[in-house]
Amino acid sequence: MKVRLTRREYLKLTGLGGAAALLAAAGGCQSLGPPTEDGLAAGRYWGPLQRVRGVPLPALPISWEAATARVGEIFKAYAPHEIVFLLGLYPDHLNHLARLISRSLGGAGVLRFDAGSGFEARLTLLDACRKLYGYAGQPVFDLATPEVIFSFGASFTESWLAPAGAAPDGGPGAAFSRINPAAYVVQFEARRSPAAAFADEWIPVRPGSEAQLARALAGLVGGGPAWAGLSTAGRDLRAAERQTGVPARQLVRLARLFARAGRRLALPGGAALRAAGGLQAAQWILALNRLNTGSEDLSDFFLAPPGPLYPELASQPASAAEVSALVQNIELGRVKALFVHGVDPLAVFPHAYRFERALDKIERLVSFATYVDGISRRADLVLPDHAPGEGWGYQVPPHLADQGRVELLRPHGAPRFNTRATADVLLGALKASAGPAGGFDFQDERDFLSRSTAALDAGESAFRRLASEGGSNGWCYAEPRRFPPVTLQKPTREADGGLPPQVEGSPHEVYRLLIYPADGGVRRSSGPPSAEIHPSRAERSGFKPGDLALVRTAAGSLCVRISINPGLHPDALALAAAPDDLGDELGGRAGLSRPIDLAGLAQNGAGDLVVTGLPARLERPV
Repeated sequence: MKVRLTRREYLKLTGLGGAAALLAAAGGCQSLGPPTEDGLAAGRYWGPLQRVRGVPLPALPISWEAATARVGEIFKAYAPHEIVFLLGLYPDHLNHLARLISRSLGGAGVLRFDAGSGFEARLTLLDACRKLYGYAGQPVFDLATPEVIFSFGASFTESWLAPAGAAPDGGPGAAFSRINPAAYVVQFEARRSPAAAFADEWIPVRPGSEAQLARALAGLVGGGPAWAGLSTAGRDLRAAERQTGVPARQLVRLARLFARAGRRLALPGGAALRAAGGLQAAQWILALNRLNTGSEDLSDFFLAPPGPLYPELASQPASAAEVSALVQNIELGRVKALFVHGVDPLAVFPHAYRFERALDKIERLVSFATYVDGISRRADLVLPDHAPGEGWGYQVPPHLADQGRVELLRPHGAPRFNTRATADVLLGALKASAGPAGGFDFQDERDFLSRSTAALDAGESAFRRLASEGGSNGWCYAEPRRFPPVTLQKPTREADGGLPPQVEGSPHEVYRLLIYPADGGVRRSSGPPSAEIHPSRAERSGFKPGDLALVRTAAGSLCVRISINPGLHPDALALAAAPDDLGDELGGRAGLSRPIDLAGLAQNGAGDLVVTGLPARLERPV
């Protein structure tokens, strides 16, 4: 039952007065920023807002002092296990601070993830390292020395995870710039990407079969008693051909090319790891780097040490399985207060995760969003953080992990609106709740940053300053630190994550779905998203460019417009997850309307979301 209040009663209930009350009475309680002539996005929040559940009025302004006190009341009102911080992967200093605050409160939950880490399958790669080497270290690949590089879907021409000695700015193409010009590059991938176009050879593989491909190549390259459990002749090699779509003769040729190289690398990319067998694929691809090298020193694959700041607080991205568990805990009433910063789970995860429905069970929802998103539209408190370039902080780039690089985030100008650093809000709320505990006595964000990075400037020769025109740009190790992995166990043949959900239809009618991240320039149009198929499948099915069709998986269906792409494996059906496709407003409560929703609840053995290799049918709309 909805509570109906007059505007006067609402202002009294929320404690608004003075200028805030005048603004609300004048209808000025809008959350959207001014026009874009100042270079600001239209959806930016002006300042802190609050709303009361069930009250049919828009969110109204609140002072920062009152907002901070409300957060402090939440800290006092709930047990630690009833509070969860849900963070993005940026910035790192906020993650460290949230974990320290969690300790001070007595053990609140902290999860962090974003769409990029999911499409890179970063957790799957780290989990594979833990299983093989006993240490979930960030993989580092020296691309400047190999004679042969086998890339399993690594986007090294764009922004890839961990190229050693990458360009100082660490931006897109950093890995590409480091590749040995004389290296022979082979790209195994279902869709011809920019990396495949750069490679000397592009080998189209059936989506989701990368684990079988890497296992077959490892058996051919390795041989010997250590790999006696895998026969590479006869039946097994023919099975690999059927599963991957790569002819057995070509597999043998490629294995010989790799085995005869003095220095070689196998790169596990997100396209291979975000399948049902992604964890298995990661293990076999990494294992290829350790086969018959003759000397451990000849390998160009390393593991990076823990980060230089708060290594005890180091956190992997949360898996889809962990997010699913969070939703269940919310629905069961175990989590009652949720703080969200830097990520919108309504946009990132399929509707099958029921995140939107679970929000109705949350008693206190606080968003620190700078711009309007699905979570902030539902939040009780909207406490906008500074926009990038307006605040302080630090970030530890994962692709420069061996450099121990800590990038200092500096403001380029004063905040344009009445925003406040989330760290300052949390620290103020902690003091208001019961005071700092256990020596936790940071005064504000600047104090936390100064004291956290003090060890890097304490005269230790291990670190050096990164200079820039505007002053220090951060710190890094004086010399890169990396070590070769020590193999604890070999990969096993057992498939991880089970088989993906099936759909009805003959093998000739079923495609293998490939959802890939589009570049930032791609935006969703008002019409259906584009679905790419190979010309041979289009000819056989009768589809023509521009035709409307229905993609159906075990999770549901999606209306698409057909596009013909010869740069695909014939069994692939490719859909781009463009940034605007991830907007919650496109999904709503009506059902599926985004490519990511076709994935449903499918997860691999590491708990990452499966968006590659899912069986799908392409039907004509009724």
